[in-house]
Amino acid sequence: MQNVESDLVAIFATDMPFAPKVLPKLKRALKNDAALPIDSSGYLQPLAGLYRTSKLKKALADFETLENKSIKELVNKLNIDSVEITEMDLLIDIDTKVELLKAIDLASRLGI
Repeated sequence: MQNVESDLVAIFATDMPFAPKVLPKLKRALKNDAALPIDSSGYLQPLAGLYRTSKLKKALADFETLENKSIKELVNKLNIDSVEITEMDLLIDIDTKVELLKAIDLASRLGI
C-alpha cells in the first residue's frame, strides 16, 4: 500500500474471477471510504471492493501490527457504501470443483 499513489484502489480475491466486472457499479456508488458489493445473503464482500486509498492507508496504520488481522477488522474501520449486486453470478467464489464448473459455464455465457 505504501507505493499506491492513485486516489482509488480496487481489491479483488483471486478466487472471484468475475468480481472486477462490478467495478463500474462500485465506482458510481462510492461516496464514503469504500464501496463493497453485498451478496444475496446480505454479506459484504470486502475482497471485491473499491477503496479510497487515503482512507485504506489510514485504517491500516491504525493497527499496531497486521499479523493475524482479518479484512473484517479493517472494513470495520471504514465508512462503507454497500452496493446491491443483481448479477450475483459475478461474485462466484471458486472453492470447489462444482463452483469451478459453474465458473467455466459463466465464462462461456459471458464470452470470455
